[in-house]
Amino acid sequence: MKLSGCGLGISATQTRSRPWCTSSATVSPVCSHTPPEIIGRYHAEIVRILKSPEIQKRLHEMEFEVVATTPREFSDWIGTEITRWGKVIKSTGAKVE
Repeated sequence: MKLSGCGLGISATQTRSRPWCTSSATVSPVCSHTPPEIIGRYHAEIVRILKSPEIQKRLHEMEFEVVATTPREFSDWIGTEITRWGKVIKSTGAKVE
C-alpha cells in the first residue's frame, strides 16, 4: 500500500517556550488513492477536535499553539522543506548513523 505523507496535513504546532521557539508538524498519512472527500472530512474532524476548548486548554498548558493548515498548504510546506533540507544534506554530506 502506497502512503501519501502529505495527504492530510492536519496541523503544525509551535511551542512558545522561552527563549527559543521550535516548530513541528503532525501528519496523518493516508493512502495515496484516498478520495479527496474522505481526506476533507477527516481533516475537518481533526481540526474541529483541535479547536475544542478542552484540547485548546490542554495544549496551551503545554505551551503549544495549533495552526491547522489545509491539506494542500501542508503538502506545499513539506515540498519546500524537503527541497531546503535536501540541499543542506547534500552539501554537508550528512549521513544517518
